[in-house]
Amino acid sequence: MPDALKITARVNVHPEQEGAAPSEPFPLQVVEVAPVTAGFTAQQAEPWLIAEREFFQTRWDALIEALPEAGEPGGWAELLLEIEGAEALADVLQVQIGAGEHWDTLPVDPVEIIDGALHARLELELDKAGQWAGRVILIAQEPKEPVDFAAQGIQDLQGCAGLPPLRHILWRVRAGATLSYARLDASSDAWNDFDGRRALLFLHGTGLNARKTLDYMQESSDGLVTELVRAYGGRVLAFNHATVTSTIPENLAELNKLWPRVNPVTGKPMTMEVDVLGVSRGGLLARYIVEGHGLIDGPTLTVRNVVFLGTPHEGTWSAMDNNKWCVIGVRCLCNKGATKVYGPPVGDPIVKGVIGIGQPGQLNMQPHSALLNDMNLKGPDAEALRALQPDMRYHAVCSTFWLPEDHSSRPCVEKMFGAAENDLVVPVGSVFDPKVTPASRFEGLLPIPQERRLHFQPADQVTHVDYINQPRVHEQLRVWLEGDGGLV
Repeated sequence: MPDALKITARVNVHPEQEGAAPSEPFPLQVVEVAPVTAGFTAQQAEPWLIAEREFFQTRWDALIEALPEAGEPGGWAELLLEIEGAEALADVLQVQIGAGEHWDTLPVDPVEIIDGALHARLELELDKAGQWAGRVILIAQEPKEPVDFAAQGIQDLQGCAGLPPLRHILWRVRAGATLSYARLDASSDAWNDFDGRRALLFLHGTGLNARKTLDYMQESSDGLVTELVRAYGGRVLAFNHATVTSTIPENLAELNKLWPRVNPVTGKPMTMEVDVLGVSRGGLLARYIVEGHGLIDGPTLTVRNVVFLGTPHEGTWSAMDNNKWCVIGVRCLCNKGATKVYGPPVGDPIVKGVIGIGQPGQLNMQPHSALLNDMNLKGPDAEALRALQPDMRYHAVCSTFWLPEDHSSRPCVEKMFGAAENDLVVPVGSVFDPKVTPASRFEGLLPIPQERRLHFQPADQVTHVDYINQPRVHEQLRVWLEGDGGLV
């Protein structure tokens, strides 16, 4: 562990106006910081988790000065860190960054090593330009003695469990040489482009955010997002929303603040024809919107296609408090390709805080939660939905994933799902099994008709986190959203 780190901080400020160029990088400051080390012990909680081990956590605390004026309120910034002496920490380093009472913990990713210095890029959302200040705390957690971890830095909980986005933002996605994102609010003149026309609304999943998810889909699909932006005439919306600390009704309430009932240019009521793409929990938010469970205080929507990627329509046992240790291990297995699953070397409160168990957004996803019971048992049935949205069609992607019987993480998966078909994170029977989702209530919508679903089988080896990078999914989205099932 290095005795000290030399940190050089620079920043790019990106105004929120469409077409505005980012500022040139400029130095904030150079600081040298010494580490503070604290020890803690991992307790063996289940027979398949790691035995008791001693770990240490080392922190480097550096003050970062205020960002400059960006010219207009809003926008975002890239914080660029060059950390000399940190090459050995590339797999275990994370950052806490914030100001006042608002803090976020971010994995240092992507990481480059140039001339022995670690280079990191972090995105910061700006409520208003300038006036951002705070501390950057670099944290490294490593075992005090070698431990048979299946993936380097598996104790980095943020890397395994994912992170909530910073705040609710509605982006307009643009496609040029690269994807770009322009922030919209209810007063933006850009809404005139959407009025009376067809658009795509993207809703991300738990612990993710809109831009990173779409960027990853773009990279893994050879430009699918660019195709969609062009196919929809530049009318693609991506709603960045809190999935852990906010409930689904609260998500809609925040969206209602960002889109208009009245066209800001013409002053007339707004209408939009929409397709919706929802990833995991984002699919539940999609249903909450299009099925009329909550008041849409925005444009009048005509819904055509709703696509669910791994959505748990009946909830998931991975959102239950008594499964918290299994969840962190299984998510690490999905995200890092680990061959074993271990519990993290920290206490229950940290685990629960990181993965969201017990938080409002996750409580919505528990089987038979009040929200899901309202949506599935008390809300509009198929007849009412056909009256509300006569041309609406549901499509879905799901996967059945079975681990080998002798796999060390099999007990975790069986503890959560029993014999139910699952993708390691959510049960998938609600997509296709009428015994799980009564066909009599949602006939033609749920369960998803066979011709409108893509169901990966065990031999495909597709888990919950793999959907957005699968070529078969990309091709199916082209059909549902651009081909015979969508844009014609």
